[in-house]
Amino acid sequence: MTKLLGANFDLLIALMLIIIVVILYMLARMKVLPRKSLPWVGLALLGVFGISWWKNICARKAREELEQEEANLRRLEKETEDIKEKLDVADMDLEASKAKLASQIEEAKRQILESEKRRAEEKKRIAALSGDELQDEFLKKIGS
Repeated sequence: MTKLLGANFDLLIALMLIIIVVILYMLARMKVLPRKSLPWVGLALLGVFGISWWKNICARKAREELEQEEANLRRLEKETEDIKEKLDVADMDLEASKAKLASQIEEAKRQILESEKRRAEEKKRIAALSGDELQDEFLKKIGS
């Protein structure tokens, strides 16, 4: 019933209450209803429509809260997706950094090994020197 009437449901209830009051008043004036029971009938009808109206208000508030929670959920899902995308980018950057570091470590190891090889060759060459050659090499190293 609320889907058909939409926002006019409250007006419809008010109109129905007015019509019921007018009909009860007319029936009481025509002496069809006893005078003492008229207020009780009116209050009973008012209670029934009041409860219906209250349920409608509660349902509307619940729908609004549900829509708000759904909007919050969509916002949180979007934020989660954004964070996941940023995390994926950070993971790719991390992997690139790891690969770069590994290549730098390998290059440093190569340089150390080459330096050790040259040093060993230099030691052999110096060990082969004798007399004046050794003195000349020593002065050349110290002088430079």
